[in-house]
Amino acid sequence: MLVYSIRRIFQTIPVLIGVTLVVFLMMHLIPGDPAQIMAGERADAEQVEQMRDRLGLNDPLHTQYIGFVTDAVQGDLGNSLRSGRPISSEIFDNRLWVTVELAFYSTILSVFMGIIAGVISSTRRGTFTDMAIMIVALFGLSMPNFWLGLMLIQYFALPPLQWFPVSGWGTPEQIVLPVITLGTAGAAIIARMTRSSMLEVIHQDYIRTARAKGVQERYVVYKHALRNALIPVVTVVGLQFGTLLGGAVLTETVFSINGLGRYVVDSIARRDFPAVQGSVLILAILFVFVNYLVDISYRVLNKRIELD
Repeated sequence: MLVYSIRRIFQTIPVLIGVTLVVFLMMHLIPGDPAQIMAGERADAEQVEQMRDRLGLNDPLHTQYIGFVTDAVQGDLGNSLRSGRPISSEIFDNRLWVTVELAFYSTILSVFMGIIAGVISSTRRGTFTDMAIMIVALFGLSMPNFWLGLMLIQYFALPPLQWFPVSGWGTPEQIVLPVITLGTAGAAIIARMTRSSMLEVIHQDYIRTARAKGVQERYVVYKHALRNALIPVVTVVGLQFGTLLGGAVLTETVFSINGLGRYVVDSIARRDFPAVQGSVLILAILFVFVNYLVDISYRVLNKRIELD
């Protein structure tokens, strides 16, 4: 297990190199001149050229890339064109952890609701309960995050109910609506995946053998069937966490949460290219890290899986 974990760490290195390359090239492909923005609208051509030299934008592309990677490894993502502050400070001081918290709580909600709904639906296949759960799951999957967030604000944050605050993050009341907004689609996906995986597992020979031996149905479902059915579900959960990090962009904007997603939106609106670059790089590294944990968890769930 330890050897496999270390090997997987080394296998993520090419992926991370690819991520840094894509993020670096993104900076050079999007329209706009960072030197012109930093120098100001009234700067003449000479001042813009001096700023370009200062930022290293006149260096060969490979030299810029090596410098970008070297600085990123040391935790230096450059300075924001808007505030002039180090981007790593703006991201790590508060914003990153708010987004991670939002994605984490949403994942917990998705897993909890999705697995329960999927198990109930699979054990009552073809019944009204099964159909009702699948219809609700399809409805949850079809709703855009921003629309669901606005509807929750309309009915639960504004008069006459006013059960939850409209915006902000930190208190339990402020967490409820954003987490429901972001976690609903994930719960629907996990419910459908759990149902499908459970239906495949509960027809296996070892499940029939367990029932023939007189093992209690609840023990058969939750001990034998669910544990093996969770393997594809875990893959979806890992991918879903990355999707939630991206989906947090809209959710944080709707609920005015000062997280990394809203930071990206503000940076795009203000054409703060280094800030966008640094934020996307951090989100991509988080996604790679989560998928690494998912790969490790396969062995924990089922020790018969070969660790190639």
